[in-house]
Amino acid sequence: MKISKTIRVTYLLTLLIAILSCASKQHIVTEEEPLITQPKLLFLNFEIVKLNDTKSVSLINQITTDGKLKGHTSEESKGDIGDLEYLILDKDLNQLERHYIKNPLKKL
Repeated sequence: MKISKTIRVTYLLTLLIAILSCASKQHIVTEEEPLITQPKLLFLNFEIVKLNDTKSVSLINQITTDGKLKGHTSEESKGDIGDLEYLILDKDLNQLERHYIKNPLKKL
């Protein structure tokens, strides 16, 4: 009786090990659709006022819209004193580009 029980247990363990060793070792990975985000443009409208020697800048509104910037063709130059500097940032707030707008308060 004990021998047949031992043989049965040994046979079942051998069968179990054989089944598990033949199983696929590949990791099953479900392919997820990559999340495609549309580029966005952020328009900031400011009011700049100069009274005497005091300058005041206030945000009027901001508009976010779908789109992307066209190629910027201006030469790489440094802005003059009083020019406005704007930066183009990525989603992690890393600087991609730097551009200047001539001083809007300076009379031509």
